[in-house]
Amino acid sequence: MGWTVRVSVVVAVLVIAAAAPGTALGQASHCEEEERTEPAGEDAQNLLELQPNAARPTFDVELSYNTDGGDEISFTPTAGRRPGTAADVAAEFTDAPRYDGQRLKGQRHVAARPSESGRQIVVEACFANVPKYSAGRWEGTISVYGPRLSDFTYAIVVTTKWPRWTALVAIAATILGSLVVALVSGAVKQPGKDWREYLRLGFALVLALALAMLPYWSVYASNETWGSTPAADITALVTASFAAAIGGFATAKRLIAGK
Repeated sequence: MGWTVRVSVVVAVLVIAAAAPGTALGQASHCEEEERTEPAGEDAQNLLELQPNAARPTFDVELSYNTDGGDEISFTPTAGRRPGTAADVAAEFTDAPRYDGQRLKGQRHVAARPSESGRQIVVEACFANVPKYSAGRWEGTISVYGPRLSDFTYAIVVTTKWPRWTALVAIAATILGSLVVALVSGAVKQPGKDWREYLRLGFALVLALALAMLPYWSVYASNETWGSTPAADITALVTASFAAAIGGFATAKRLIAGK
């Protein structure tokens, strides 16, 4: 069974090699601002009032598997008023993002500025050094304020997931397990001395690998909080990968049958 070990190592290397670290979405430094902006006084009149973003009722920041990143959102004042390009505005977290009673660890910063046209207020949130395995949907609130701006509070949601290499390793292990099952069940025959038998085995492995990688996109990539429920998430990925790999071996056997 030495050939099985060699093939297993090759398959594992091919899958795990795809797990190179992703590019961070951003750094927290450019979101930092000096707290010099004063909020409007209690008796201030004729203040600008921001309205919710119609396209984004929640300020959603998808960090995915990155430990650093951020996003921005814009708000338009009501009644067609304009803050102007020199508007003095700022933002702060009024409630830190939390999930399941726990606060999102790492560094977080939020800042506000007028848009280049002076028609909107742009709010940018940045996160850094977020733990790799802090998967979840983290909910909090931010507040935008200024001396000529009525205080404006908005919900923010940060979604995080486990590193993609964890999913790829699970898929690789599943492919190796499915290969053992395929050998035992006869879906794949152990090659003999004929080089064409090794060619058929290689074809079966490539097909199984291709099909087994489909759950990466349908189960892992499409779930923005994969890993927040470890048992269910891993089970779903392994089950889908195993079924796909076994289907690949069976398909390969039918295609090369009789040769």
